[in-house]
Amino acid sequence: MKIKTVAMPEDRMNESHYLSAYWKKMFRTASEKSVSDIHIEPNEPEPGKMAVRFGIMNSLIIYDIISDSDTIPSYLNRLEYICGLDVTRKHVRQDRSIELPSFKSRYRVSYGPPSSMDPESIVFRVIEEKALPDLDRCYLPGHFEQDLKEFLKMEQGFFITTGPTGSGKSTTCQAALMSIDRKTKKVISLEDPVERSLPWVRQYEITPTFSWEEGISTILRQKPVVCLIGEIRDSKSGFAALEAANKGHLVISTLHANSVSDTYKQLIKKFKFDYLDIQSVSLCAAQRLVQILCPHCRVKNMERGQYRKGQGCDMCQHLVPGVSGLRPIFEHCFRPTEDDVEEFRQSGIFPVRSTLRQELRKLIDQGLADYTTENMFG
Repeated sequence: MKIKTVAMPEDRMNESHYLSAYWKKMFRTASEKSVSDIHIEPNEPEPGKMAVRFGIMNSLIIYDIISDSDTIPSYLNRLEYICGLDVTRKHVRQDRSIELPSFKSRYRVSYGPPSSMDPESIVFRVIEEKALPDLDRCYLPGHFEQDLKEFLKMEQGFFITTGPTGSGKSTTCQAALMSIDRKTKKVISLEDPVERSLPWVRQYEITPTFSWEEGISTILRQKPVVCLIGEIRDSKSGFAALEAANKGHLVISTLHANSVSDTYKQLIKKFKFDYLDIQSVSLCAAQRLVQILCPHCRVKNMERGQYRKGQGCDMCQHLVPGVSGLRPIFEHCFRPTEDDVEEFRQSGIFPVRSTLRQELRKLIDQGLADYTTENMFG
């Protein structure tokens, strides 16, 4: 996808027009390619250059490499201006969401400040406003979908879903909200930042003057039936979410962890929950996104009877060669018992319905996922 960059005009007016046009073309191309994220990376692939890469189906594809080191600051400054970033605060992390109506998308912008090794970097996560998540079209595994829908019927409870950045946590949470009768129930979210506008959901955004703790306190005073708390960041926000769930609210939240067991370990060690508290987490899940093989060019290993990624064909070459889409996999525990908690206390392993590795193995055995990824989870 690498394009050829033309020389930048020397006079300032034409330079400003050129830079704006460059970034608009980049956003337009990203929209056309159904890109999930955009990475602006100074000093890549070597000092004095800047890479622009697109995330498509969990793979990064080079869109362009800018080689003129003298112009890179101008490219960055113009992009930061378009994003509304505070260029006087280049030394601090900045997160915000922006909307570019002409491309029918919102973007969650994450600005990484300069370090001793590299200049600042910017990552955009693409949020398609018109494509609201639908629980019935998320390809959830049957065992998890059944328990999630059962949770959403409860009068009160606490659902935490975990995983690394880009594993689909926000989509799962928002799809859960969309399945609730929001016209007859008060639904409030607390996010950092607000990613997409959700109908019949009152959405609050964390700011430097509006903390997670204050935000949770605020939304609970507004008598919600369902609360989405974007992320558990510390013990105060964690206990506030737990207290809300124990006082008659349905609470949905996320956490950065690798597995269900790792989630409970963090709740105990980092957030100071006790073993009785973790039994109040009605539903805990860990999720990942797995690349699904293109059925037209996947390659079969005759000895194993399984498939690996092909080199690409007319059906998939325009996206990621050999890949036709993404599918979420989950491990989870629903309504943990005292025996589950005791087993975890003794072994450090929390019982789950099916592990991430087992779920990946199912996709491999069905010919949907690459068998070379079977050791992804150890």
